[in-house]
Amino acid sequence: LSFVEGSIYLTWKGRFGNQGVALEEVQSLSTGLETDVLRRTGKQRKSDMYLSLVTPERSLDLHFDSADERQQWQGLLETLVRKEQNRLDLPALGADGVDEGTFTEENERRLARFLLRKVEDPNAPTTTTTTQDHQVPYTVG
Repeated sequence: LSFVEGSIYLTWKGRFGNQGVALEEVQSLSTGLETDVLRRTGKQRKSDMYLSLVTPERSLDLHFDSADERQQWQGLLETLVRKEQNRLDLPALGADGVDEGTFTEENERRLARFLLRKVEDPNAPTTTTTTQDHQVPYTVG
């Protein structure tokens, strides 16, 4: 995940250098063999390990080592997509009177804590935040 000029991208190193998908452009996330590419090339026995990000121009198909890992990433990416599309209800970010369009360092810390909580528990409510520090069992970045 990369933060570029105010937007969050899912990035990777490809044949042509750094590539990425702007999360604000994602129309949907799907699991299983839903995209044309995965219907042709995916393995049915691994269908619960696939996650696809669908944009107007393309889809990005991801394969994870386990269904649990896919579910954690799915929860994180769904939350980030909603945040990038201004569809995420995070009252704690604006409750202190700070314009939500101004992404202050404190707001960034609050969002990071919220997202880490969502990774640990994808079913956690989206309207509360915590001040506890959390550790993620894998590195995102």
